[in-house]
Amino acid sequence: MKDFANYKPEWVKPIGKVYRGYTLHETPPNCDAPRWRYNASLEINVEAAMDAGTLQALSERGHRTEVINDSYQDFGAGQFIWRAGGLKVEGYVVASDPRRDGQAFGF
Repeated sequence: MKDFANYKPEWVKPIGKVYRGYTLHETPPNCDAPRWRYNASLEINVEAAMDAGTLQALSERGHRTEVINDSYQDFGAGQFIWRAGGLKVEGYVVASDPRRDGQAFGF
């Protein structure tokens, strides 16, 4: 849990628009953090957008990192739909990786 000591979740208000009596909501990209992949032993591939401080910390811990500049096929992606509770109150939480096709929105 020490690794998460500085983590601060970020709430971003979704964009809303009424269309035919339904309010459509769209959120900005919320699963767009730099990706990484564990290979073997202490080898890790990372996207070029990975923070330099993170790379330095990995190196200090003995990891060998390789930055992948064209990462489209090298890393996974995600589209998420999560039912947050009662549909009439909480609804769904959605996300879509902006590095892939697709878009998350709801009404």
